[in-house]
Amino acid sequence: MKVNQLVILKPVGDNARYIKDDIMNHLEEWEIIKVGRKYVTVRLPNSNTGEIKFDMEDHRQVVNCGGCYWELYLSVQEILDEAESERISYKLRNVFSGYGKSYLSLDKLRRIQDIIDEEVEKL
Repeated sequence: MKVNQLVILKPVGDNARYIKDDIMNHLEEWEIIKVGRKYVTVRLPNSNTGEIKFDMEDHRQVVNCGGCYWELYLSVQEILDEAESERISYKLRNVFSGYGKSYLSLDKLRRIQDIIDEEVEKL
């Protein structure tokens, strides 16, 4: 991240609570004005007011009390990838969280196990 770079803010928490349509219609483009060791500060482009500070590690808005209202992303694609990951994870949880035998073949289960084992070894 660098000063003058444009970033995308996604509403979360109370800020997103009453959004009825697609969250993608409520993204906002802001500009980085300060980059520090722990925080990054943004504001609307061509504005001198309304600064928001974000944590560098988790890209969540820094607030004194309560939950955050915004999450910072470097691109819209990053938001789309996160949504796809959540959809796939939800589907996998539904397949493996029930009682009884899995309807997947042994071969497919072994392939899934190999993929999971690869990721566990990286940790």
